[in-house]
Amino acid sequence: MKQFKNITLLMIAVLSLVLWSCNKDDVDPSIDGLFIEAFDLIQLTNESPNVRLTITASDNEDIKEISTKIYTETGTEVIASNTLRQITNNINRITLSVPFPNNEVAPSGRYRVEYTIIDEENNTSSKELIVNILNYITEATSTCEFPSTPLPTGKNTWVRVIAPNNTGDDDVYVVGDFMEANGAEGNWNPGNNDFKMNRVPGSNCFYIALNLTAGQQLKFARGGASYTDANWGRVMKDENGRDFRTESNDPRLGFNGDGNIQWGTAPFEPTSVFTFTVPNWSDRVVPPPSTLPSGAIQTGKITTVVDINTTSDASTYYLVPVGSTNLNNAVQMLRVSGTSKVAGAVPKTAGVEYIIVKDEISKVGVNSFGYDTPILINGQTNPREASVGGFKTEYTPPFPTNQLLVVGGATPAGWNNSASNPQSMTQTAPGKFTITFNFANGNGGFLIIPVVTNWDSKIGKTSGNFLGGNLGFGAGDFDSPGSNPEGMYKLDVDLVTATYKLTPQ
Repeated sequence: MKQFKNITLLMIAVLSLVLWSCNKDDVDPSIDGLFIEAFDLIQLTNESPNVRLTITASDNEDIKEISTKIYTETGTEVIASNTLRQITNNINRITLSVPFPNNEVAPSGRYRVEYTIIDEENNTSSKELIVNILNYITEATSTCEFPSTPLPTGKNTWVRVIAPNNTGDDDVYVVGDFMEANGAEGNWNPGNNDFKMNRVPGSNCFYIALNLTAGQQLKFARGGASYTDANWGRVMKDENGRDFRTESNDPRLGFNGDGNIQWGTAPFEPTSVFTFTVPNWSDRVVPPPSTLPSGAIQTGKITTVVDINTTSDASTYYLVPVGSTNLNNAVQMLRVSGTSKVAGAVPKTAGVEYIIVKDEISKVGVNSFGYDTPILINGQTNPREASVGGFKTEYTPPFPTNQLLVVGGATPAGWNNSASNPQSMTQTAPGKFTITFNFANGNGGFLIIPVVTNWDSKIGKTSGNFLGGNLGFGAGDFDSPGSNPEGMYKLDVDLVTATYKLTPQ
């Protein structure tokens, strides 16, 4: 009996070893964790052009390869990818940096990220998710390979310029108070062909040999076949289109108040090779993107951006859930640099509404009609954008909106902005109005008038089409039916959401 028992135990052990060996060969690697969630927001810039994706994984075999591919949300063509190889098993944490193309190739929007792990037995495991990418990567500047040539006799420096891509086929000139000392009849002539810079073929890279002494000034101007000469309307400007000034409006180091380089002044000390990058031309300024503050972009949250119609930072702005009576659960918002917008990150929970408040819970953001502006989170739109006309206790709508009149060539009463116009809308709830009548392709579209006879009070379309869209004070005419059938429609106006809708009857 004992011998039989030992044989049985031996068979079980052998069978277990066989099963273990089979399982070891066949088991798929495991993606244990992704440090990113579906519909997260990723912001890319020239300074940070890579999508950084962090992952943990494990397998009972060595992991041979981890690859990441990025597609448009519904596309099949790979937009960006990266692969890591020769990896040990049981990855605690690893980050893949995926270089992403510029925004002309891959504009901001939703993208599908696919992860695949392959082990030494060629077993695979994959996961994918949708993310939102804000792509502020612009076309890369030229990579300049300047010729290595000795300086000509009488010259002490090579001046090199890396020009912006929108320079096109135009020439670049160097101008300044050094020109007479370099053989010209006068200084500051922006069209002197003796100071037209040499172009590296096929690039936006330019160079010229000069004799410069400390204290002299110079700048760069654009010219070309389409101009009589280079002139002051096409000179170099900084990233913001200004004369190289700091945020406090003082000249930057090395520049004077006119935006000229002061040779010999730090950081432009005398050197045999001087290279300068022109950020913009005065007539072709490409403003920097309004990137969101990094603190407002968080994994597992929705970035909410609100236009508060002021650039003043004298107050503090918060996002709070609708119904809040205090700031205990508030999210403090951060300024989007250079704009009238602020941003904050809120939980991704779909169906939750937030309001923006200023300094205290009673100062709720309202739209241009004076109504609270709740911001609905759907869990997927990221960033979520909204705007306010002002804040309670401080903002008063420019016109009352307790009575609305419809006027316009698309309506039976035409453009009759008077008390005799019978097309007065019926109020069904606070801020909500309705009317039904025949709409036709007549003499233009229509408008909504809250103060009869006062055209300045008009409410029009800010975006949308005949069947619906957004509205606001002072906006353009609503459309006539156009390609839609003429006939009876119900017009609903909601000043709370600042929207309108037409429904065939």
